[in-house]
Amino acid sequence: MSQEMLYHPRRHLPLEGTYNVRDCGGYRTRDGRIVKWGVFFRADGLHRLTQQGQAALLRHGVQTIIDLRRSEELETAPNVFADSGHVQYHHVSLLVDEAFHAKPDQDLESLVELYRNILDERQGQVHKTLATLADM
Repeated sequence: MSQEMLYHPRRHLPLEGTYNVRDCGGYRTRDGRIVKWGVFFRADGLHRLTQQGQAALLRHGVQTIIDLRRSEELETAPNVFADSGHVQYHHVSLLVDEAFHAKPDQDLESLVELYRNILDERQGQVHKTLATLADM
């Protein structure tokens, strides 16, 4: 992936109350095509998103939100779209809620190890996430 694509001016959406909302468009696929802009976004937690930020995200055409945080995170920091009539909201905890804390000896020091753990231990949740995306 080129540095140019990582820092493309269209990539980051500066929304008040978030740190890292990005458009996943513009990347070249293996067969030479380009992922369409404005279709798929990824974000940090949306629990601090202001009313203006919510309106801006909706203006970008967001219709479905998949919240991948643990259930206990939702209790302390609910997603602002959880009860919205403007989007379809789904919660799929990619990390094991209770069992996550039950394995303190588990080595999840790096993001790579965390993602490997998700792929090894949470296939059902990954499937549900991808199926939700495919149904859009």
